[in-house]
Amino acid sequence: MSKREITIVDISSTSVTLTLWTSSAENFAGMIGQCMAVKATKIGDYGGRSLSTVNDSIIEINPDLPDAHNLVGWWAQLGGNTQFATISGQAANKNDVRKSLLYAKDENLGGGDKVRL
Repeated sequence: MSKREITIVDISSTSVTLTLWTSSAENFAGMIGQCMAVKATKIGDYGGRSLSTVNDSIIEINPDLPDAHNLVGWWAQLGGNTQFATISGQAANKNDVRKSLLYAKDENLGGGDKVRL
């Protein structure tokens, strides 16, 4: 099974690892400075955040979308010289509020119709 890991970034100066599998890994032709749109990825959170392609994933290089044009312009001006904070390989944001299972049970978190964190 073919595997390829790439790092993707955005205007927020944040990076994340995207793992390409099988034909996505073998056929990937993206280059630094190009914009990439990915549809249908698996989001992982073991040991930090990561993305992985699945059988239904669609990857489009330099899509003709306004956000894509903005991203390419940003990269050309600033992105190539930017330091990126990664969300891959870190278990949780240091600002995340941690709650125990007992707290969640006592507060009935996830037990009602409304989402509460």
